[in-house]
Amino acid sequence: MKAITVVLGGLALAGMVAANAQAVDVVNEDQVPYEIVVQDDNGSRVLEISPGQSLKNICVSCALTIPTDEPLEAQDKDIVLIKDGKMDIKS
Repeated sequence: MKAITVVLGGLALAGMVAANAQAVDVVNEDQVPYEIVVQDDNGSRVLEISPGQSLKNICVSCALTIPTDEPLEAQDKDIVLIKDGKMDIKS
């Protein structure tokens, strides 16, 4: 019975840690959609973001690229804004 309690307690703790993880959000303030290349420890993937759309928790630490701008490094609780074809981290 103790083993089951320890395992369940460990799973609950792991869930709490995952729920508190910090991740990068992206907000498209432009009136055009973009394809965002996300490069992180898991490899590379392409996400689409519509005008006015927000993408939540896309990575913990990554490089983001859109066709009209240079790559941008983002991490933790950064909020990346796309405006006038450029990316910037909201301050």
